[in-house]
Amino acid sequence: MGKLKIGVDIFIALWSVSWLAQAVHEGVHHGFTASIIGAVIFFSLTMALGIFLLFRDSWNKRSPKMTNEQILSALQLYRKHLEELHAKKIEADFNLIYPGKSAALNHLLSMIPQMEKFVENGQTDKVYRWLGFMQGVLWSFAGYSLNELRDHNRPPEKGE
Repeated sequence: MGKLKIGVDIFIALWSVSWLAQAVHEGVHHGFTASIIGAVIFFSLTMALGIFLLFRDSWNKRSPKMTNEQILSALQLYRKHLEELHAKKIEADFNLIYPGKSAALNHLLSMIPQMEKFVENGQTDKVYRWLGFMQGVLWSFAGYSLNELRDHNRPPEKGE
């Protein structure tokens, strides 16, 4: 994937340079000032796109993602907390608009085994979506602050 991305980026850069050279050549020989200005504008936009494509991965980096161990640890913590709140593994009716606290917490407990399987199968994007949902419900109904939930997602401090 990485080599393909670099190849596409190089192709775009070379194509834009050749287009600019052709437009400038025609503009100089035929007196087309507009052609030269258009070529410079096009070249600038294309190079900006090329720079974006080359650096998009580093610009798109957020804080490090949770490790599988962190996800599993958070799930274990949430399982224990939900069991202390007397939640049961009962999936909610998916047609309910507002299930209420008990049904919401029961549903969270029923989600945990599936989420553990997602981690096992490498379905981390799905786990992150479900974890976000779970943490929203935990914030609303189960006595966690936003800071506590955020700390569950953070990587361990260096040296820990």
